[in-house]
Amino acid sequence: MKRELHTLYIKHDSQFKTLSKIALSQLILKIVFLKGDGTRINQIEAELATVLSSPILKKDVDDAIRVLVRARKLNSKSNRYFIHQEYKA
Repeated sequence: MKRELHTLYIKHDSQFKTLSKIALSQLILKIVFLKGDGTRINQIEAELATVLSSPILKKDVDDAIRVLVRARKLNSKSNRYFIHQEYKA
């Protein structure tokens, strides 16, 4: 999976929180897509750790997931994340 995720270039900079959330959200969405439906938060965090050279706070990951859920790109059920059916179409 690391090979597929390296097609995205993400620079994590604390001065640009909004841009970071958008970039992190896109990366999380791609992880959930590549892992298949039913991805747990610890799987997402593990994949992020293998791809990103700088550490990401859990709060930032949670915020990015909330952005995706609010945008109806991800669903959450039983502590697992799924690509939203409408987003797949």
